[in-house]
Amino acid sequence: MQKNLIAIPVYNEEKQLFKVIDALYSQIDLRCVEVLAIDDGSSDNSLGVLTGFPEIKLIRNIKN
Repeated sequence: MQKNLIAIPVYNEEKQLFKVIDALYSQIDLRCVEVLAIDDGSSDNSLGVLTGFPEIKLIRNIKN
C-alpha cells in the first residue's frame, strides 16, 4: 500500500513538539501515513524529543 507523507519542519521546537505530534497522531492512521521530521540544526533538545518517536523518520541538518 502506498502511504501519504507528512513533513514536519523543526527548528528549536522542543517545547511544542509533544503537542504537535500528539495532535497529529490523533488525526491520522500511521498505517496509511509516513511522518518525516526535518530538523534544521536545532540547538535545543528537539532532536532528543524526535528520537523518542521511532516511527517518525528524521532528517537532520547540522546547521540552519
